[in-house]
Amino acid sequence: MGTALVILLGIVFIVMILLSQVGRFEEKNRKMGEIPAVSVGRYIAGLSEYISPTDRVICVIKEQDFVFLRSLIRMELGRIPRDSINQITVDDKFQIIQRLTITKLQTLGIISLAAPKEKRDEEYYLVIDWDDNRGMRQNAIFRFSDNASASLAANTLNKYTLPKIQS
Repeated sequence: MGTALVILLGIVFIVMILLSQVGRFEEKNRKMGEIPAVSVGRYIAGLSEYISPTDRVICVIKEQDFVFLRSLIRMELGRIPRDSINQITVDDKFQIIQRLTITKLQTLGIISLAAPKEKRDEEYYLVIDWDDNRGMRQNAIFRFSDNASASLAANTLNKYTLPKIQS
């Protein structure tokens, strides 16, 4: 009985230390101008630093940039300056195909969006329309399986978009 109590107290002590570390980490992030990460679904295309689609992507909002990371290993996929955003929208599969030209679909490597699939699940796409440092218009695209999650991500990112700087 005494040994079990000592083990239980040890576990409680370790959990308390871990919780205090999480609190310090969150406070440090707030001081650095960062909010908790926003899930942005499955990355499809549009970040110049990373070209392969990947699941479970998060966006960390820094002082000047949206930073996209693979959520499990925190590997950076790319950044978009918060003051370069033209528009953030949520489109279903049909709308995104209509909005993006065939040339742009080919360039982004997502021409497969137009190909019919056997399984007819609903898909929604978060599209971040932005200008890169050369003034070229870019589209970062993320896929969601439900409209509510895609809309929540879009609304959160829109809230943290900075006013566009005119050159």
